[in-house]
Amino acid sequence: MNHFNFGSVTSIIYSEVADPKRFAYTRPSTAFHLEIDESDSTRLLAAYVASLGVIRQNDTEPHKIVGGERKGYQDGIGHDAQFDHITGFAQLNMTHVALVDHGNHCIRMVDRLQRSATTLAGQCGQPGDDNGPLLQSKFYQPYSIIKRSDNGILLVTDHHNNAIREIDLEAKSVSTFLRSESDLPWPIDLVFDEYSGRMLVTLRFKFVFIDSDKNVHHISDDRAEKIIMYSSHEMVMSDHHDDFERNEYKSRLKRVAYNHTAEQPYNITILLEWPTPNEPPLAIQFNKSDKRLFASERQVVRFAKF
Repeated sequence: MNHFNFGSVTSIIYSEVADPKRFAYTRPSTAFHLEIDESDSTRLLAAYVASLGVIRQNDTEPHKIVGGERKGYQDGIGHDAQFDHITGFAQLNMTHVALVDHGNHCIRMVDRLQRSATTLAGQCGQPGDDNGPLLQSKFYQPYSIIKRSDNGILLVTDHHNNAIREIDLEAKSVSTFLRSESDLPWPIDLVFDEYSGRMLVTLRFKFVFIDSDKNVHHISDDRAEKIIMYSSHEMVMSDHHDDFERNEYKSRLKRVAYNHTAEQPYNITILLEWPTPNEPPLAIQFNKSDKRLFASERQVVRFAKF
């Protein structure tokens, strides 16, 4: 693993937005993943423990597409579909969404028009690390998923296998993109920075990037649940859930700005911080069109405008 010297948290720049406004309620639980809905940029697509839904501003609860309140595993239509902790998803287009079914150790596919859920990859309920045809492969507590490009490639953080797995939708197969117990322990979230061509990954105890040769580089020991691209040179990440008490029960989002030619290319500052009695944000998202940053905490989605 390669190491750089990085700047530490240097300033707090959230003074004008220290009290984020409520966007909507998210009963019955916290949204684990948020994205701007590709079919309507004024809405959020949100994943919960056992359902996928749409949130509009001032909603008092999500409009569920599939799933319900009950955890389990079942393919089906509407509320008949069951999931066990949806920790991430990727919108393949305006109608199809690939979901990470964390507790069932598999990847599911949702057809929004049909409101149907099927199994895309893995053997639900059977953890492992097998590659091969989609439904013969195995995952072990996958966490996040991204659409790498338009060539049908999905990347998944395979948390318990210390790996990033690759799903090829055209070849209908699963392979290992990168595995390393020492350099990639307990991967959580990942994003692909199109500007630098690097993949950024949050791990259980640190934050790294992967270059085009699949070398892992240490960025900082900051722990995070989620990370998103904010601009071509900036990212935003949420603090790790286990750090909530240490932060005196404050929700904290950090801005990661970087200049790859600088001696200290990454500068991490606190972007937004507010007290909450429940839990820190477990999902974040940024709407570039109206400059709103969203954060999901227990039973509510908040936003701040920048």
